Amino acid sequence: MIFDVLKHRWLRLEEQKIKQMGRDRSISSMDSAIVLYNTDEVPDLTVLKSWKELLTLKELTPVGFTSDKKAVARPNEVLLDEGAIKWSGGLASDDLKELLSKKFDLQINFLNHTTIMQSYVLHALHSKLKVGFPTQEESHYDIAIDVGMKDVDTFTRELKKYLTIIKN
Repeated sequence: MIFDVLKHRWLRLEEQKIKQMGRDRSISSMDSAIVLYNTDEVPDLTVLKSWKELLTLKELTPVGFTSDKKAVARPNEVLLDEGAIKWSGGLASDDLKELLSKKFDLQINFLNHTTIMQSYVLHALHSKLKVGFPTQEESHYDIAIDVGMKDVDTFTRELKKYLTIIKN
């Protein structure tokens, strides 16, 4: 469709601009985090929300990407679908606009593979430290934790180790 072509072109151009800009990577404290995930791959948020206590965070924002335009967000969750971006380019979702205006100390990309819209969001977020999986594009993370998505306990332990080292 012509509309998808226009949307993808806008996303690619915006992503290129963001990649060329520098970002603040100075980490003095780890107070806020954002967790990005696919709702199809992570049906239960219990584990993700437990990271707030395990990583001693003051604020944790879970953001789910969904292909279902009628999906309803759970409490304290933000859902984004392809409709978050206008067909002609630009942001259509107020939730996405708000997320992109915030600053986060930590960004956890709990995604195996990304769509062009997800890639744009991963780059556009103002996060000092980005953590992901090595299956993602290298520019999506500063630290890659090489475990499977199903092995959440090991991922959590490794993440905690890295954050302890970085904080000290």
